[in-house]
Amino acid sequence: MIEFFISADHPSLQGHFPGDPIVPGVTLLQEIMVRIEDEWPNLSITGIIRAKFLKVLKPDQIVQLVVQRTDLGLQFTCHHQNTAIATGHFKMAKRPPE
Repeated sequence: MIEFFISADHPSLQGHFPGDPIVPGVTLLQEIMVRIEDEWPNLSITGIIRAKFLKVLKPDQIVQLVVQRTDLGLQFTCHHQNTAIATGHFKMAKRPPE
């Protein structure tokens, strides 16, 4: 499990519902992708098979990211306080050696 949060001062939150900010789905998805590529540096995300946002995420809320390998790539689920907030599946490829 990988834990992270998106800070209230993240640039994508400016103007995203002033007074009651929420994390945009694309920002959450980008953070998930960064965390996955950090955890598996030999793999590269080549596509999104599916992504579904189930609940709103507020800034500074801790996200628990669980990732499982599948035949097609990596499947993920994000939770905040035991509530699923996002699920999805990325298509992956081995990163060529440098």
